Amino acid sequence: MKRILIVSQYFYPENFKINEIAVGLVKHGYAVDVVTGLPNYPSGVIANKYRYGKNRNQKYNGVNIHRVHIIARKRGSFFRILNYLSFAYSAARYLKKQNTKYDLTFVYQLSPVLMIYPSLKIANKKIVYCLDIWPESLKAMHISENSLLFHLIHRISKKLYHSVDKILVSSQSFMNYLFRENDISKKDMTFLPQHSLDMKKSKDNGPKMLDNDKKFHFIFTGNIGNVQDIETIIKAAKIASKSNKFIVDIVGEGTNYQSMRQLAETSHTINVKFHGRKPADLMSQYYYEADCCLLTLRNDSEIGLTIPSKLQTYMSSGRPILAAIDGDSRTIITDANCGICVRSSAASELAKAMDKFVELPKSELVTMGNNARNYYLSNFTIDIFMTRLIHIFEGEIKNGN
Repeated sequence: MKRILIVSQYFYPENFKINEIAVGLVKHGYAVDVVTGLPNYPSGVIANKYRYGKNRNQKYNGVNIHRVHIIARKRGSFFRILNYLSFAYSAARYLKKQNTKYDLTFVYQLSPVLMIYPSLKIANKKIVYCLDIWPESLKAMHISENSLLFHLIHRISKKLYHSVDKILVSSQSFMNYLFRENDISKKDMTFLPQHSLDMKKSKDNGPKMLDNDKKFHFIFTGNIGNVQDIETIIKAAKIASKSNKFIVDIVGEGTNYQSMRQLAETSHTINVKFHGRKPADLMSQYYYEADCCLLTLRNDSEIGLTIPSKLQTYMSSGRPILAAIDGDSRTIITDANCGICVRSSAASELAKAMDKFVELPKSELVTMGNNARNYYLSNFTIDIFMTRLIHIFEGEIKNGN
């Protein structure tokens, strides 16, 4: 049996797609070990059940989990930096002491790029799944490109990306960035779009999640941070001429959650409702009750060119998509003919598009939703993703022998 090591700062019970990938590898006959941190995302607080050395080794659907000590991310950039550094240090220290032989190491690289560092302590083939590009991601933290810190992280990022055998990218635009900024050869990169579990419900058999008010419901789900640009949604909902005919339901939490709630309150934007974070098993009901999914992303850096994983999730739900976004996501929505796109952060354009959606005939909404669903079934299912990933894994393992 081939053995895979996964290095990921985030893992179950935190809700990231690496959970499904790890379980999928087990189902395909691999032995899978995961080195991860102590769960504290997105709350920023480590639960009592993981404190004081408890539950460091666990099993999750056949996956072996080892949790290393980290400093909770809490709130603010200072603790987030400590959180990042503590995982890189603790995971590297743990792996340096291990004697287990692995056929391949797979790094699920969100932010920070330092997640790659612990994998260097294992002598085998290394594949990185790049979901956030560095050092570009620093700009989302308001760190200037001209600063000494940015230049330092740029050097570190370049060295880490060059230390692995293959980089998988979740967005085509990432290839150009990594080639240009970090001198990564395009032959060492492979495009692998993220997957989504199926969020479509065939019938309404769950508890009601949205208000039964006869209004049109736009829904935004997931992380609420600076990059997600909730501010544009609130502005658009406020100035739309048909604002009394729709509700924007925002389901999720994040670093900007409280500030966005406050913005909606102080601007008297009464047609925006915050639901907070909800269990994953309730999300399909939210999509079932919604009329349209909202996708927004800032484009003040190349992070705005990414494909947020919620796009695949939206498409799986069979709902049309209204997006204020640029880059690869716009291309996908256009190719699938499943919605309407306006420019990133263009609140007035988004408001006009909201007005348009409210008046669309039901048949047109259904057609766009079906187009989204069909595109998902052809490109973004977990089965398609796992087939592609395992093909890459086997090729790298074979080349390593």
